[in-house]
Amino acid sequence: MGTDLFGNSAGEKEYVSKEQIAKYKKSIIKDVQEYLKDRGGYETIDDLLIGTYAQNLTDYHVYSKTLEHEGSFINNKGKKEPHPAISTRQKAFDNFMKLAKELGILTLGRKRAFSDDQGGTKDDDEFSEFD
Repeated sequence: MGTDLFGNSAGEKEYVSKEQIAKYKKSIIKDVQEYLKDRGGYETIDDLLIGTYAQNLTDYHVYSKTLEHEGSFINNKGKKEPHPAISTRQKAFDNFMKLAKELGILTLGRKRAFSDDQGGTKDDDEFSEFD
């Protein structure tokens, strides 16, 4: 039987504790910092972006876990409505994807960052036609 991102076995807990969330967020921050350091692209000024990235990624997983246990719909005064966590989870996803691109964590973001840093132009970017 496997565990989820927060270390819970399937069916063990419906929700994650604040301690589990904080530990997961710290591990994301550490992993991203190490990733950027290994590639020579880390500066301490990036810590704010990295922290925000980690928060949004953590939020995405927490809202996903909530939806997994509560379902995608709620009963509101006898009407079936989409669970509020759906839109909040989507916002967290959109935010962490934007930040991942900004940090150069996504492949396309790294390609652009390295071509710009090395004096490249948009014409040198083999992916520019997809912008």
